Amino acid sequence: MDNFAALRGFDGRTELSTYLTVVLGKILEYEELSKKKDQFGLSEEETKRRKQLDFDLMVARQAFDKFLGDLMKELEKASDKGNAKVSQQVTCWIYRHFRSG
Repeated sequence: MDNFAALRGFDGRTELSTYLTVVLGKILEYEELSKKKDQFGLSEEETKRRKQLDFDLMVARQAFDKFLGDLMKELEKASDKGNAKVSQQVTCWIYRHFRSG
């Protein structure tokens, strides 16, 4: 199974740590290729890989944004049931840690 397969369908059932590990690996690889591009240029194969990573990271971001949106809806429901303080704390934590990009 290709590592990116987990990201394509990320909807909260995938372990968050696995998701973040895969994405972090792709970010690091993308950054490495970007530095190399700026310093020395890339081979045709590396250029294709960098473009694929760029696309993969865009898809991963969209999937994660959807997950966060769904989570926010669930937190609103929890708030409606009297768990407003917990819901507010979790919401603030999410925005501080995941929406800063």
